[in-house]
Amino acid sequence: MNATHKDMSPKNKYLLPRAKMLNGDLARIINYDEIQSVVRPIKKDYVRAPLKKNPLKNLNVMLKLNPYAKTAKRMAMLVEKERAASKESKIQKKRKVLSKPKIYEIQTCLYILMWFCTYMNATHKDMSPKNKYLLPRAKMLNGDLARIINYDEIQSVVRPIKKDYVRAPLKKNPLKNLNVMLKLNPYAKTAKRMAMLVEKERAASKESKIQKKRKVLSKEFQ
Repeated sequence: MNATHKDMSPKNKYLLPRAKMLNGDLARIINYDEIQSVVRPIKKDYVRAPLKKNPLKNLNVMLKLNPYAKTAKRMAMLVEKERAASKESKIQKKRKVLSKPKIYEIQTCLYILMWFCTYMNATHKDMSPKNKYLLPRAKMLNGDLARIINYDEIQSVVRPIKKDYVRAPLKKNPLKNLNVMLKLNPYAKTAKRMAMLVEKERAASKESKIQKKRKVLSKEFQ
């Protein structure tokens, strides 16, 4: 049997097929008496906050808050309309009325220009400029920029150099400079010296305690 039949051990990480839980199944489970006896009862006496209308979008609400809003809006529209009309009238006054000979002259120039462009495109197709082509040019250096700035035309326009400015003094760090620290606190040197003596005394006492704890070996072990 062992030779002809494979081992009946369960598969690794194998799950039996099972149906998915639906909304109806979940509702049926929730409605069980055991579940309903534990869960918190539904609040039916709650009061929802009223949905307030936006006065910037609703004119009736705005009129309740400000009865003058409709009149102000109408007046603003009339002022804007009057401003646009005055601007248009100014533009129309500035426009010059061309005479017939002048119009004929402009039309003739346009026809000549159009004919010339058409003729050039028809006879010289190979002479059209390359797409996105830039002529080679030298890069601007610092010397070129300085030479341009020093031109009289540029110097006559630019603002003169301010020579009466006062720079903020560079303060020295008292934590790194002892002289500055002594100006702020004359007792700093004495305190630093006392701290060094206390540290030296503490190290000496510690060393003496260690020496006392060490056992003196006999001559046999030396």
